Amino acid sequence: LKLAGLNVPVLVQGYPDELDKLDVVRRRDAFCGKISVCNNLRQAGIAYTLTTKHVVHPLDASFRSDLERFVAVCRVVRGLRGVRIGAVGARPGAFNTVRYSEKILERHGISVTTVDLSEILGAAAKIGPQDARLVAKVDEIKAYANATAVPPAKLAQMARLGLVLDDFVAAHHLDARGAVHGCAHVVHRVNRVRRNSSRYGRRVAHAGRSDVADLVHHRVRSSWRARCH
Repeated sequence: LKLAGLNVPVLVQGYPDELDKLDVVRRRDAFCGKISVCNNLRQAGIAYTLTTKHVVHPLDASFRSDLERFVAVCRVVRGLRGVRIGAVGARPGAFNTVRYSEKILERHGISVTTVDLSEILGAAAKIGPQDARLVAKVDEIKAYANATAVPPAKLAQMARLGLVLDDFVAAHHLDARGAVHGCAHVVHRVNRVRRNSSRYGRRVAHAGRSDVADLVHHRVRSSWRARCH
């Protein structure tokens, strides 16, 4: 593992020893062997996961549970590696609970791309009322939500913001984005979390108040619950 540099989750499973096969000829001792293997992994700085029982048969019900949990851990690791998050605007001053460290995230392979809210709003304001993309975005909103009570001007405003945020996601190949409180509701209406990015074939999650930590948490939850393919 160390020489290969795989850097992948490791599950250590020891097969139950059969008492009549612990002789000199067969030299089997999985109970002690597992302890030695884990000791070497720790010395090499390689993280590993243990089974509920120290030694367990692969057909044991507890091993099945251990394996399902380990596979979920693997999905989380794969889901977080190389994740790119977009942060639109600064957090509100009073929301200390959404503070985070870009350096810590980067250390774990999670990149954060920031953009000032004024740039997003400025780009949205430049989109003309007859723009084909704007008309299509308005139709898209009307297709999944009842917008009859929404004034046309406000609907167009949401559509403009949605287009600019779509461009922001595509330009930086983002997997998720957070927006400051105030435009977060617009973001949610225009591009709901369940929406797929057709260009990249993956889900683009959203959070309000520039809550990047919540986006990471969402990524962990969705990866943990996802089915194996």
